[in-house]
Amino acid sequence: MIGPIPAVPDWATLNFSFAHPLRIEGATMDMQLPTGRDAERFRQAVGVVGLERIYIRLTDAPEATNALAFVRSNIESGNPQCIADHDGEIVGWCDIVRQD
Repeated sequence: MIGPIPAVPDWATLNFSFAHPLRIEGATMDMQLPTGRDAERFRQAVGVVGLERIYIRLTDAPEATNALAFVRSNIESGNPQCIADHDGEIVGWCDIVRQD
């Protein structure tokens, strides 16, 4: 029998860090929780991936206000989201948007 599902942590206030940076082929990426200040860099990363027309539904970068609203909404809702930062550029992300 599977036990009860543990409570979801408050991701917006969780003190979150990785013990070791992610290393790929000599490069180092820092995984971190985004803030509102990361919204523009996040928007640019989404735009680059969108242009590939393979992995996400968007085919271009979202409007700046929409990207900021999305990041802030994830933070305020406690939705898990992290970004991969390499030399000040967001090179990847992961977000889980729960439905109400």
